Amino acid sequence: MHPLVGVRLAVVRNVRSLDGRQRYVDVEHPRGWVIRLPVEWTDRGSPSPPPRLGDREIRVAPGDLLRVAAAVEVALGRKLGPPGET
Repeated sequence: MHPLVGVRLAVVRNVRSLDGRQRYVDVEHPRGWVIRLPVEWTDRGSPSPPPRLGDREIRVAPGDLLRVAAAVEVALGRKLGPPGET
């Protein structure tokens, strides 16, 4: 995780790339210098759209993912994990 995750930073200015496609925010780093971040990295960016399968959104709870992983383990007849682990 990035060391500045969750840290409130003062916005100095909003910036766009020359072609207008990319948006950035110049913010004041806690040590005093200014850094440029893509807007998507901040709370000013649009939320990421949920993944889709065809025309339907995919929404899965973490517990459901664990159950799917367990079912895959059974179907494969082996424990999933890094190579060498059983």
